[in-house]
Amino acid sequence: MFQLSKSSVIAVEYTSGDPRLAAEIANKLADVYIGWQRTAKIEQTKDATVWLDDQIKALRKPPRSPKRRWRPSRPRKAFTRARTTSR
Repeated sequence: MFQLSKSSVIAVEYTSGDPRLAAEIANKLADVYIGWQRTAKIEQTKDATVWLDDQIKALRKPPRSPKRRWRPSRPRKAFTRARTTSR
């Protein structure tokens, strides 16, 4: 029987008429479980590394140049000429 507590302690019990056999089976179950957990964590780390690598590569690329270059706008004239007509 596996029991997981909040402190991540695993209790493995196996009952048998032969104490040595019970100990071997309990130890083997614990070893298999620990190996399974280790493999799962390694796979998660690999996946995260690949994702982060892609993110870093995307951030290192120079920005694409826009099709139209930006030009500073000309300042507008503060005053406009008024048309005058004489009578």
